[in-house]
Order: sequence, then C-alpha cells, then structure tokens
Amino acid sequence: DDLQEMPFSPKSDYLISGLKGAYYPEGISKEYLTHAKLYYPNCQLYHQLDEIDDKLLKVTTNFPEDHVRDCEQWITDRLSFVRATTTGFTSIDIVPNGISKASGLAHLLAHFNWLPENLAVFGDQMNDLEMFEYAGSSFAVSNAAPEILAQADKVILSNDEDAVLVEIENILNEQ
Repeated sequence: DDLQEMPFSPKSDYLISGLKGAYYPEGISKEYLTHAKLYYPNCQLYHQLDEIDDKLLKVTTNFPEDHVRDCEQWITDRLSFVRATTTGFTSIDIVPNGISKASGLAHLLAHFNWLPENLAVFGDQMNDLEMFEYAGSSFAVSNAAPEILAQADKVILSNDEDAVLVEIENILNEQ
C-alpha cells in the first residue's frame, strides 16, 4: 500500500520474492515483467497477497534514476521494520531489518566454520555495503556507487571489463 501512495510510485511494477519464487501483481507493465524475468525465472501472478503460499523475503521495484536515493530513504523512514537499499541504477530492494548480503554470508561461513577475515567480496551498489564491512577483503568495480568505492579495500576494473573474473583469477594465481 505504501508503494502505491509514495512519491514516484512504481504502481504495480514490483516483485515480491519468496523461497519458492517471485510474485507479481495484476497490472504490472509488460516491460517491467519482461526485465524481471531475466533475474527471476519463476515469476507467478497473484491477485491477493494472502494467496501466496510462500515465505516472503523482499520486495523489488524501480524508481526514476534521479530519485532512487530519495525513494530509498522515504521507504526506510516510513516503514520501521524494513530497510530499502539500492541494487542498481534504478532498482531498490526492500528487506526486513537485519537481512543483508552480510547476514547471508555469516550463515554460510558459520556452516563451513570459516572466518569472515578470509572472505573476499565484490560489489558495486549500496546493497553490498554491509557485506563490504563484514568481509576480510572487499573489491569494488570502478563504476561502483561512491559510498562503495570509499569502503572498498581495492578498486578494480569496471563491471564492463569482466573485473570480477579478472580479479578472481589474480587472487587464485597468487595462492
């Protein structure tokens, strides 16, 4: 409901992600759905939220590029139980407080009894910030958000230059 009422509302252009798939509302634009299916192959139409039989994890939507950070702040300020974070040029993820890439990595590392100081991470957007703070080594692509560039241990080539693959090869060759 808040997405419908907020400034620069995405209207019905959003997805709800769950453990079993992604769910989109009636009225979603064909363009948004086509783009979303590139990242979320198991997209399913829903009519009423209560018909989704899944554990819901996040909401993903887009805003005008020059208002993404304002929209991110509006959502975070308005809804005390979630945090909005940019994931790309116009995209925002809305996730429960305490959930981030860092919290996911913490579970993974605990499972294998590995230490965060031995973890190398790569990123470019604000949804990578907690992960950068958590890991022992952080690498930002050169075209990353300014806050990510400032937090990175090392800035590498841009994501248009296969920077992550190049840097992983460099790391492996050093071992």
